[in-house]
Amino acid sequence: MTCLFLAPHHDDECIFGAFSIMRYRPRVAVVYRSVKQEADGILNEERMEETSSALRVLGVTEFEQWQTPDTDTESAGRVTACVERYKAEHMIDHVFAPAVEEDGHEQHNIVGQAALDVFGPDHVTQYMTYHRNGWENGFCGKTRSRFEVPFEPHWPGFNLIAMSHYTTQIA
Repeated sequence: MTCLFLAPHHDDECIFGAFSIMRYRPRVAVVYRSVKQEADGILNEERMEETSSALRVLGVTEFEQWQTPDTDTESAGRVTACVERYKAEHMIDHVFAPAVEEDGHEQHNIVGQAALDVFGPDHVTQYMTYHRNGWENGFCGKTRSRFEVPFEPHWPGFNLIAMSHYTTQIA
């Protein structure tokens, strides 16, 4: 089965989908190009290198960076067009995409909805990210899915190693 994992931003694949990536070895596409952090001196090229290094730890050697800037507030149509173009150019059996949640991150919801619209709900597994409802003491809310990825005992260690490659975020 050929799978696609849609990560809205660099590091989302490690934070929200590492076990799915290790289990299913999907193609990975980072949908939004990092622009917001340029004001802090963090370039998209650095984020791409971090993603490449992290994914190698998880067993993926290649990923795609799509070009919708993360500053684009009207991106739904552009993201859907990218997903449609990807579907037309690749044989994909299944897609992992963020769950569309009330109070969820707007860009996560856009990516999740685009996957559902283009591939249909029978071909999409929605993974949980976070929602803004329930922020207490600086922590966000996290919902759980009925779809839990069975993991091997050593995978959490690989996930931590992969996340450690995001030095721009750790700093």
